[in-house]
Amino acid sequence: AIRHRTIWQIEQRYKEKHKDLCRILYDLMPSSTARKFILGRQLEGPDALLWAKEEASNAVILTSDLVHFTQLSQQLTPRQVMLLLHRLWCITDQLVMKFQEEGKRRNHCPDSPIFKMDTIGDAYIVVKLLLEPSHSAKVDALKDMKILATQIIRSVQTFSDEEVPGLLGIDPGQVNMRMGCALDEVVAGVIGLMQPRYHVYGKALDKAFDMESQSEPGCLLFCE
Repeated sequence: AIRHRTIWQIEQRYKEKHKDLCRILYDLMPSSTARKFILGRQLEGPDALLWAKEEASNAVILTSDLVHFTQLSQQLTPRQVMLLLHRLWCITDQLVMKFQEEGKRRNHCPDSPIFKMDTIGDAYIVVKLLLEPSHSAKVDALKDMKILATQIIRSVQTFSDEEVPGLLGIDPGQVNMRMGCALDEVVAGVIGLMQPRYHVYGKALDKAFDMESQSEPGCLLFCE
């Protein structure tokens, strides 16, 4: 009886660790890609991306950066810069996660196509893969991104240092964001063997960055 209980306890601990691993992977990449990652190891060589290839050939990409971030960061200590980015991206993450849950309920789909791809310094990138790139799907995807972008911009504009102890002199409206959004072809996959990252490359990403660079503070610029 004791031996069976010990085996059962080991199995339970293994299941919990497996759940933790899956949870981490689902945070790093879309759940469909994460399952492929769990089932098989990435290959070395020229075919390395094949196992992680997505069915989607189109995507809506939302890119953003903080307006005058360089000047703002020069007024803060490195620790304050980290606190600022951490708090802002936590707020944005929560909005993306809320939007994901709403999308799942609305579409009755276990895998939400919206995914936070990356943060690079003061840049934040969100991707919505189009598994069925019909006209109506494209229109819905652009509408969803517009709604999400509006929520993010409003939250950033109302941010103040009262929300983060240790950040001094940041008032509501002092932090602002500009955004770009585009719909076009992409290639998606997991890159690398150490610290692998899920990335999307293609015309949609290039156009989104171009729209962002031309956008005004507090605004979203579209390219269809």
